[in-house]
Amino acid sequence: MKRLITVSLIITSFGTLLGACEQSGQSDGEAIQETTSEFINAFLNDQFSRCLDFMADSRRDIEGDISLIDWLYARRMIRDIAIILYIGEPTIAGTTATLWLDVKSALGIVSTIQISLVKEGDEWRIYNFK
Repeated sequence: MKRLITVSLIITSFGTLLGACEQSGQSDGEAIQETTSEFINAFLNDQFSRCLDFMADSRRDIEGDISLIDWLYARRMIRDIAIILYIGEPTIAGTTATLWLDVKSALGIVSTIQISLVKEGDEWRIYNFK
C-alpha cells in the first residue's frame, strides 16, 4: 500500500511539473504574436492606458506614459484601422523582433504595419509600430 501511494504521488507530481512546463514553454514567436494581438486589440478599442501594459519599459521610461498615450491617440487618428487581417511570423534577432500586420480600414483600404518589439526579462514588449 505504501508503494502504491508513493508511486501515485510521484506520477501526480510529475504530471503537474509537465503541465507547468507546457504552459511556460511558449515559444518566442507565440509570445510575440500574443503580445502584439493583445496590444492591437487594446489599441483598436481606444484603451490606450491598457496599451501601455504591452509597451517596453525602456520606451516608457524615456517618453513617459502621458506622452505615449498622446502618441497612441495620434496614431489611432492617423491609422483608421478597423480589423486585423493577418499577423505575420516574427523575425527575431537576439532580444529584438519585428513583425508585420495586414490591416483593413473602415473604408476597405488594406495596409501593412510594422511592429518592433524588445525582450525585457522574459517578456516581449512593443517598442514601436509604424
